[in-house]
Amino acid sequence: MFLCLCGDRSGCGRRPRYDIYVVNVGGTALTNLTNSPGYDTFPSWSPDSRFVAFDSDRGGDVWGRIHIARADGSGLVDRADNPRGSESAWAPDGRHIAFSDPSRSGYWDIYLMASDGSRVVRLTYHPAYDAFPIWSPDSKRIAFRSERSSDLGLFVMNADGSRVTFLAKIGQADAYAPTWSPDGQRIAFEICSGSSWRTECDIYVANVDGSGLINLTNHPANDFAPAWEPAP
Repeated sequence: MFLCLCGDRSGCGRRPRYDIYVVNVGGTALTNLTNSPGYDTFPSWSPDSRFVAFDSDRGGDVWGRIHIARADGSGLVDRADNPRGSESAWAPDGRHIAFSDPSRSGYWDIYLMASDGSRVVRLTYHPAYDAFPIWSPDSKRIAFRSERSSDLGLFVMNADGSRVTFLAKIGQADAYAPTWSPDGQRIAFEICSGSSWRTECDIYVANVDGSGLINLTNHPANDFAPAWEPAP
């Protein structure tokens, strides 16, 4: 079993250099997949573990573009006619990749493309910031972060962009890190109320329609990064 990660261990002059690495969960066989003088970030495995999608600003594009490489780093290709985009997320069924992009509409919106790079479709149409798509386990819905509620809140929509549903936001606090339950019925996430980025956070869980909101942690310490136990 392998993990994919982003690291800046290979510096490039005064400018940091981030590459995508794959490492065995035992800590051995660390492999640099990208070896680029730019920023290679946000890796996302294909469900069959054969490919890794990631964002890169190679070529000097300030917003970066979606790239895909084989799990051994070979066969590097661009996707969707070199789309500008970030935060790529591969659907669990392997058929689509969702990503965020500010360059096409002038706003941060969420887009969908087939895993072969064809059929790019815009999913959100809102002047607010919409980003960080997270797929449901059945590939039928997408959770995402948005500022359409003034501060960063969480929303859920169908995979075709329809039926956008408000999930959660607490007062003026920001919401982060949505993660789906294995049965796709609930979403756990962070609510952070600190004045600095991602501080004074607690863990909440809610049904995907926004009902049944529960505060799981209520402590002065910083509680973040929820992760569900896998289904038996």
